[in-house]
Amino acid sequence: MHRKSVVSSVYCAIGLCLLWSAAASAQAPVFTDVTGTAGILNTLRGPGLAWGDFDGDSDLDIFTTSWTLVGGSPINKLWRNNGDGTFTNTASAAQVAGFNNFSSSAAWADFNNNGRLDLYVSNFPRDQQDFLYQNNGGTFSILLPNTVKGNPLWAAWGDYNLDGYLDLAIARFNGKNLLFKNNGNGTFSDVSAAAGIDDVRDSERVVWVDYNNDGAPDLYTVNIYQENRLYKNNGDGTFDDVTFAAGLGAAGLGRHGTWADYDIDGDMDLYLVNIGGNILFENNGNGTFSRTAEAGATGTVWVSWMAGWSDFNLDGYQDLIVASGAESADGERNTIFNNNGNGTFTDATVAPFTTADSSAGAAWGDYDGDGDADLYILNYGADILYKNDTVPTAGQGALKIRPFRQGSAPSDSAADGIGAKVTVFDAGTTTIRGYHEIMSESNALEVIFGLPTGGTYDVQVEFTSTTGAIGGARVINENDDVKFSGISVPNTIIVKESENSTFP
Repeated sequence: MHRKSVVSSVYCAIGLCLLWSAAASAQAPVFTDVTGTAGILNTLRGPGLAWGDFDGDSDLDIFTTSWTLVGGSPINKLWRNNGDGTFTNTASAAQVAGFNNFSSSAAWADFNNNGRLDLYVSNFPRDQQDFLYQNNGGTFSILLPNTVKGNPLWAAWGDYNLDGYLDLAIARFNGKNLLFKNNGNGTFSDVSAAAGIDDVRDSERVVWVDYNNDGAPDLYTVNIYQENRLYKNNGDGTFDDVTFAAGLGAAGLGRHGTWADYDIDGDMDLYLVNIGGNILFENNGNGTFSRTAEAGATGTVWVSWMAGWSDFNLDGYQDLIVASGAESADGERNTIFNNNGNGTFTDATVAPFTTADSSAGAAWGDYDGDGDADLYILNYGADILYKNDTVPTAGQGALKIRPFRQGSAPSDSAADGIGAKVTVFDAGTTTIRGYHEIMSESNALEVIFGLPTGGTYDVQVEFTSTTGAIGGARVINENDDVKFSGISVPNTIIVKESENSTFP
C-alpha cells in the first residue's frame, strides 16, 4: 500500500477540522539577526551555501561561495561553529578558500565513506576547474585530476546505482549536464551519455529525489530558458525523461527547486522557484504531479532565487523561506510561507524580512542545537545569520533525526545520510506524523519534525544502499532496536546504517 492511501484514511478519520485547528494555533516567525555577535562577516556576494558538520563535533558549520567583481577578490568562506554561538572563518587554514575563483555552488558529502564530510565546489568560468576537496581531518586536499571545467552552476550527490557510494550530478549553463559515477576507489567515471542525462541546456540547479518511492534516486534539473527535466531512474544505469508524463512541463523560467512532503502523505512534493511566479507541485503518489496555485505559496515578488523547507514553528508542517531580490534594481523582500496544515499556505512574512533585499540564497540549519532550524541568508551584500526565536506552537516539541550511511575505516558510518528516507509514526500505528528524504542541498543533512510533546513515536529510516544487504535496501524501523520505538519529544536520534542487521 502506498503511504498516501494510509494517510488519506487517517485524514478522513480525524476530520479536516483538526487540520484547521492546527493551522490556527501556529506561531508567527520570530528571527533575530545574530550575524555580528556570531562573528560572521561576509560581504563578497555569492550564490552558493551549504550547512554541514565538517569537523565531526556535532554542531553545524557553513560554507559560502563568493562570486564578485566588487569589494575584492572572490574568496570562499568556511565558517566553523565554535559551539558557543560564534563562528570562525577557517577556509584558509583548512585549504578550501579557493584561488580567486568565481564559485557558484558547494555540496557536502562523504564520497569515500570514511566518516568525514568532503566538499565539492563548482567554479563557473570556462577556464576554471571545479574542486573536489577530500577531508583529511582538519584540512582538505584537492583531488586531481579535477572533475569539471566549464560553466557549472550546481552540483548534487546521490547514489543513483545503489552501490553504497555517492555519485555526482552537475548542472551546467549552456553545456552538457554531467553525471559522474563514483568508482569507490577515489575516482569517478563520466557516465552522462550512457545514462541519458547529458542534454545541453541553461541549467541552474540539479537535485536527486526518489519522487516515485521505488527506491532508486531520480534526477530533477531546473533550467532557466528551457523546460525543466525530471529523469526517472530505471535501475539499470539509465534514465528516462518523464517530465511531461509527470505533469511538470511548462514550469516557467526556473532558478531553483526544493522538495519536501508538505502534506504529510509519504511522498515528496516540489516547490519551484522562478523568475516570475513560483509554482508548488503536489505529488499525487502515482508518478504524476498537480499544480496547486490555490495553495497560496506562489508569492508576489518577481525575481526569486532560492527556497528551502523547514518547520520553523514546530507545528508539524513544513514551511518555506523564499530568497529574492538578487540582481533586481531595488531588491525585493524575502518571504516566509506558513504551512496551514490544510493544503494551503499563508504569507507570514514579518520584520526583519519585510524590507527589500538582494538575497541569492537561504538555507536552514540548527546551528545552536536548540531543536529548531535557524536561517542563513546569502546576499549580494552582507550575509545574515538569523537565530530562530519563534515560540513553538503550544504543546509541540522537536524530534531531530540524523541518519548516517554505511561507512568504512576510520568510521563504521559515513558522515552523511544522503538518500535516507525518514518516517515518523504515532507509536504502534501506521499513522504518519512526518516524512522526509535527506537530499544533497544547502539545508543541513538532517531532519527536524515538530510533534506533540504528549505522544510517543516510532521512527523508520530507509537507506538506499544495497551493499552488504541480503535482499535489498536496509531498513531500520520500530522493530529493530528499542531506541527507535516509543520515542518521546523533544529528542535527537542518530541512526547509523552500520549498527543494524535487520533487512526486509
